[in-house]
Amino acid sequence: MAHADCEDLTPFVNRAPGVPVDTLLGGQAAAVLSRLELDSPQTAAAFARFLQRGNMAELRQVSRESVDSFARHLVRETSVDALARLMEETLRLPPDYVVNRKDPAGLVGEVFDAVSDKGSSPPAQSTLIVTDACAPDGRVTGETHVIPAGSRRVYGVFENGGSLGGLQHIVAVWRNPEQDRMVFAETEPVHAGSRYNYVWLELDGGWPVGRYRLDLFDPSHPSLRLASERFRVQ
Repeated sequence: MAHADCEDLTPFVNRAPGVPVDTLLGGQAAAVLSRLELDSPQTAAAFARFLQRGNMAELRQVSRESVDSFARHLVRETSVDALARLMEETLRLPPDYVVNRKDPAGLVGEVFDAVSDKGSSPPAQSTLIVTDACAPDGRVTGETHVIPAGSRRVYGVFENGGSLGGLQHIVAVWRNPEQDRMVFAETEPVHAGSRYNYVWLELDGGWPVGRYRLDLFDPSHPSLRLASERFRVQ
């Protein structure tokens, strides 16, 4: 689950506000990004600004080809383990999802598709309910889809079945489409023995008024959106 400072509502990755991007990415990853021949300095700068502020306009300046190239260079010049550490630091993605994949670098491009809102959806998505309160077993006990302004925590509740059945983890991406911004993205565990599961995001100063969206993805195939729901805070 996730907790964030809502001062600017843009903590894209789970890190303390103000942590420099080069620290977040690690020296090796930052070095690869800075000298990548296929990328312009403007592209690298736009990606760094997106990591800091979550503005989708910055991310749209970065191509999928650039992301793929960065991941391949990182694996070739360092190791798969270095890529796994990067994904764990930014999205809390368990390293096994990277290390055990036939094409580890390809996972980064799929995550990019998910974050940049280019992911595809299966014919039948699982139901996702957004609420301001739920019981430990996942039963919804609060307001749904229209959340009172100032609520500290918002939950996304889903049934452990359908497209979300049998997963050990999910990637939860919280968005603010009105401001064209990414709010938060993180990998969360799924409790297979429960009928319902949930993710939540808590903001210190309470959720501000606005329209938001929560998307859930499979970490093994992060470009596939398994569930999505819009909600309003007012």
